[in-house]
Amino acid sequence: MKETWKLGTIVFTVLAVALFIGYAAAGADVKTAQKNCDEMVKHGNEMIEHGKAGHLDIMSTHGKAMIDSAKKAIDAIPADNAHGKEAATHIQEAIKHADEAVKLASAGNGKDALTHATAAMEHANEGNKHAQAM
Repeated sequence: MKETWKLGTIVFTVLAVALFIGYAAAGADVKTAQKNCDEMVKHGNEMIEHGKAGHLDIMSTHGKAMIDSAKKAIDAIPADNAHGKEAATHIQEAIKHADEAVKLASAGNGKDALTHATAAMEHANEGNKHAQAM
């Protein structure tokens, strides 16, 4: 009987530790996603500012950095989080528009690049709102 109690205590302890580690890891993913969303928004704002100034090469550089941060954010978003799912949807749209902005800026089409950059930021800001609510 005593061994059964010890075994039960050991199993309970192992499960409790595993749950704690899993919870801590999920929290770390949320923080990583939020940090990358903040970076996405920062680079997106820089992309627009440089686009408005006609600095298409720098606009393109910030657009690429925005896309990179956005992809990292999506990778870190927990799959079972309702705000995370909504964030991911908007971030994916932000990536599409930012990618188009980069292509257009690289081709010298600043006006259309800025239109896509603005659309990218609308989605990035909405995605970031949901990410910060996770």
